[in-house]
Parts: sequence; structure tokens; C-alpha cells
Amino acid sequence: MLSKPALNPNFAGNIIDLIVIGTSVSQILLNVYMFMSVKSTLEALLQLPFQFADFSTLAKFSRAITYLSGFNVFVAWIKIFKYTNFNKTMQILSGTLSTCAKGCGRIVLRVFVQILIYLQKILNIKNSIKKM
Repeated sequence: MLSKPALNPNFAGNIIDLIVIGTSVSQILLNVYMFMSVKSTLEALLQLPFQFADFSTLAKFSRAITYLSGFNVFVAWIKIFKYTNFNKTMQILSGTLSTCAKGCGRIVLRVFVQILIYLQKILNIKNSIKKM
């Protein structure tokens, strides 16, 4: 007996799985196309070294791959959050953060001071070089 998709609790999970698979396959195909296209374009340009190289289409594909990667990571995080129990997890996280808040604050302050000291040294070196 087939269950109705609206009543199946795993229906949303299956859709998310299909989205991840679809974006992953499209990323793989775009990467393969870009690899082949760059290889053929560079081979042609090596024959004509003084001709203008137009890589605008490759840049567009690269941007599309970047957007697909970001979307894929976002959807994967949705899948991860689906399996976490927020009540218990957030209670444990809140307790852990409240017990170590003072220590974390001290460490952050020390690192911030060290970075400021390092930046001041860099600025002193640059100013001493400019005076020479």
C-alpha cells in the first residue's frame, strides 16, 4: 500500500536529499565542463599568443559553481539540523557556555590585545621605513 506524500514524515527529507543530489551533480558537470573548456581554450591561445583571451563565460560558470556550492552547504546544514534534538542540545550548550563564559572572555581579550600589539609593531616598522 502506497502512503500519501503529505502524510509521510520522511517526504521533506527525501526532497532535501534530491535537492542535494541534483546540485551536486550539476556542480560536477559544471566543473568537468570548465576543465575541458579551459584546457581547449588555453591550447588554442598558445597557438595565438597575441590574441585577446576572453574568459568571461568561464567566469560566469565559476560564479555559478560558487553559488551552487553555497546552496548545497546550506541545504546540507538543514539536513543536519533535522537530526538534532534542539531541546536537549540547546540545554547542554547553554549550560556549557554559562560555565565557561568567563574563561572564554579572558581568552578573547588576551588575543585581542596581542593582535593590537602586533598591529602597533607593524605600524612602527612602516613609519620607520618611511622616515628613511
